[in-house]
Amino acid sequence: MEDEAILLKEMGLTEYETKSYLTLLKLGIATAEQISEAASIPLPRVYDTLVELQKKGFVLISKGRPKKFKPNPPKKALKNFNNFAPSYRRLYIAWIKDAKRPETREKRIRQTVKWAAENKKPGMM
Repeated sequence: MEDEAILLKEMGLTEYETKSYLTLLKLGIATAEQISEAASIPLPRVYDTLVELQKKGFVLISKGRPKKFKPNPPKKALKNFNNFAPSYRRLYIAWIKDAKRPETREKRIRQTVKWAAENKKPGMM
């Protein structure tokens, strides 16, 4: 997660924005309280941070109560991944599926997103 944090900070996200977004990627959909607890961010700061992330296009916010927050998938990575030749996509997917432990699988997913955002195909990493 360290590489992802560096990349997000290079993209202009603050420390709290980076922690919140990475936590949301891990949790999927979550409330501010869940994000606050998981990311060790004071609850009042979580709301401000998530609104800023929404403005930057990183987070979607539900209209109901309690508000739920969902990470917006990294668009560039998804676009690049979809533009890869089917054989490259299969290589990435097989590499992810070959992971024995869930933690390893999650790490490989994050790494694949990072490489796809950089438009790196298997064999170019």
